[in-house]
Amino acid sequence: MYIIYDDRYLEHKNGPGHPENPGRLRAIMGMLKGQHLIEKKDIELIAPYKAKTKDIELIHDPVYIEKVRQLSTRGYMAYLDPDTALSEKSYDCALLAAGGCMKGIDMICGKEDENSCFYAIVRPPGHHAFRDRGSGFCIFNNVAIACRYAQKKHPVKKTVILDFDAHHGNATQDAFYEDGDVLYISFHQYPHYPGSGSPDEIGRGSGKYRTLNFAFRQGASRHEYIHACRSVVLPLILRFKPSLMLISAGYDSHQQDPLSSLGLKEKDYYDISILAVFSCLMTSCRNIGVVLEGGYDHSSTARSVISTIEALNLFSVDENRVKREAKRLLALDIPESGSFSSNNEIIENIKKVFL
Repeated sequence: MYIIYDDRYLEHKNGPGHPENPGRLRAIMGMLKGQHLIEKKDIELIAPYKAKTKDIELIHDPVYIEKVRQLSTRGYMAYLDPDTALSEKSYDCALLAAGGCMKGIDMICGKEDENSCFYAIVRPPGHHAFRDRGSGFCIFNNVAIACRYAQKKHPVKKTVILDFDAHHGNATQDAFYEDGDVLYISFHQYPHYPGSGSPDEIGRGSGKYRTLNFAFRQGASRHEYIHACRSVVLPLILRFKPSLMLISAGYDSHQQDPLSSLGLKEKDYYDISILAVFSCLMTSCRNIGVVLEGGYDHSSTARSVISTIEALNLFSVDENRVKREAKRLLALDIPESGSFSSNNEIIENIKKVFL
């Protein structure tokens, strides 16, 4: 598998005390190096390239792109919204973040006879960046750009986007809301920022029933996520038969994160990722790309990234291990206690609509 990273991602600044800061990536890379993961023969560290303006225009309005460029070159802090800052290097970092995801697509797509995957450790994040405006710490929508780029440059027809950030990926949903070739699945806290992501939001036109929102109440734990994956997500992906899976990996759904009230632990991201990988194996989808979104407690985010990478790497090196791990999760006894009852009602209602 490939890990996409560059120290230039640290140059984007949001201002003092902002939760989306360079320390997030320092913690992740420090743990990757400390555990010698990027020294393994089956994990390769790859440098990104900058996306060109025409690539960003696959998702974003040219006027907005130029606005970001101009604000970033003024030499002082500017703001796209109260939470989303632009500093001198922000435009270049945003191009590099989108380009990192495109580089990952280039590395994995077109390899017909092997499973291939990447993890793009990038910032700024992207899933709140709309066509004509940034928000929620996001400037350009990295995952959405990667999806459109894959459709344009590689033999990719159908894509599933799995988003487990605690905050609903409103802009990613918006980008594909009427697109029948993109299945968008989000797990998030609701009600919570940005206020969207109701289970009633299911797509429109040719994209109807291609948007799926698990709008979990606070306190949702691994039991709800695993139950939703095995009872709804897995059969839906089996039916959809994608050729590419993209994952918006946000770790603010961890119980230690300061910006949400969900209950996941680092080992749970391993299990969620195993089920995602397993769904690809079952549909002969050989390409998986993971893109960092949120996660603001540095320690838990770093540990959770490691857990995701460990599961993802099995996709490339040990299919049988993935199947054994998935079998364990498919047979897991889930206790119906705590937050499970209210969230299970949400899962069962979604199941009735989509299956």
